Amino acid sequence: MILDRFFPVPRFLDVAYLGVDISDRSVRYVGLTRTKDGLQVSSNGERRLPAGAVVRGIIEKKEGLIAPLKEIRRVTGTPFVKASLPEEQAYIFELSISGVSESDLRGSVELQLEEHVPLDPASAVFDYQIVSKEKDTYFLSVTAFSKDVAESYAATFEEAGFTALSFEVESQAVSSAAVKFGDERTYMIVDFGDGRTGISIVRRGVVVFTSTIEVGGRDLTEAIAKQFSLSKEDAEKAKREYGFSQAGKGKDIFSAVLSPLSALRDEINRHYIYWHSHKDEEGNARPKIEQLILCGGDANLKGAVEYFETSLHLPTIKANVWQNINPLSLYVPPISYNDSLTYATAIGLSVPPK
Repeated sequence: MILDRFFPVPRFLDVAYLGVDISDRSVRYVGLTRTKDGLQVSSNGERRLPAGAVVRGIIEKKEGLIAPLKEIRRVTGTPFVKASLPEEQAYIFELSISGVSESDLRGSVELQLEEHVPLDPASAVFDYQIVSKEKDTYFLSVTAFSKDVAESYAATFEEAGFTALSFEVESQAVSSAAVKFGDERTYMIVDFGDGRTGISIVRRGVVVFTSTIEVGGRDLTEAIAKQFSLSKEDAEKAKREYGFSQAGKGKDIFSAVLSPLSALRDEINRHYIYWHSHKDEEGNARPKIEQLILCGGDANLKGAVEYFETSLHLPTIKANVWQNINPLSLYVPPISYNDSLTYATAIGLSVPPK
């Protein structure tokens, strides 16, 4: 979802901008520049947020977010941003609409909004993307947010000295990095982060389903710390060293993390089964999910791909988040591959429109 219709700015210039990803714990940003060799990273970085500044995607202490944003504005000198809105606060649903022209879709969606989300249409902002069209029927993916949430992010960026060109839900930004432009196949993306995990299903390049699970890498670290009476720092180090390996000492580490890891796997599997066992709004079988794509910081754990592929019986890969920017055969970005998986949202936001 791109909310530039609600926060419009002049489009007479192809301006440079930052892709800015805000989570409960940090702000990550990526800026691109055009060169004779294609798009290249001009700036990137991360700023930690004070505890309680953002909670489950809601800005609770605005100054705690404004300060790091001002620092990013000062360091980069870039006044424009395309930013993420929090996955936890988004409502995404599929909708089919028949018998109207494309120019009338927005009005038709608005009339049906209250049936699908627990928001008064007057207090919501929404956008939609056309997934496909068959005869006179449009198949849409619709995303809605509380107007208060969206406007709080817009006001915060403004106070930090930025002009927001658009706002986009996290999962769609991630898909812009993880799925190659023009690829119309259906994928499940698992954004395996520190505090939570985002699950989304992408069809024809559009996010049509998303869910947030309150299980992340931090839960694995805490399980190791508890099992072996380690500090969180040492537990994190053990997690990074052994991952999901079941060889040698790794077997003991894997045993310690099995409970939260199994909970995460079961939730992913539940959504996979739901997708394939429920028909779409027109009563048609949904397209098969062909692959699971992993991103997020804990996607780097040793054996993560093998674990999910084996336990879910689904082909699994780690994302190539640069594929829509510049082929890695032509350009080596300043962000390491492992770190790039934590920057997936910011990178997706920085990608120029198709």
